[in-house]
Amino acid sequence: MMRSRLLTTSMVIAGLLVQQALAAQSCDDALMAINTCVGGEVGEITPDQLACLRSVASDAEREMSAAYQQLLQITTASARRNLASAQKLWAQSTQANCKFFNNSESATRYECLISAMVERKQTLEARD
Repeated sequence: MMRSRLLTTSMVIAGLLVQQALAAQSCDDALMAINTCVGGEVGEITPDQLACLRSVASDAEREMSAAYQQLLQITTASARRNLASAQKLWAQSTQANCKFFNNSESATRYECLISAMVERKQTLEARD
């Protein structure tokens, strides 16, 4: 019994470590995409860089929304209401947090939004 519990605990820990590694990879991918857009520059961005950042943000939002929709499909009615409420609060909190970066067209603001969406996607996927 004790051996079985240790094995189960070890498997859970291994699964969490794999999830953390995948999460780090996904965040790294998002940061690489941001850096590709802005070329490591800080400050004002060009219209082309802005278009690139908008595209990366759109992709991140689409992936997060897909994870959210998938989770909605497999939860109970009560859990769906709670999830919808949590998602709404997450969106409000993220907008308020990223609004700190005053200029809505800055690379830093997009980095904030993209990173938050990638992290939220990972949280949603970990729940299904």
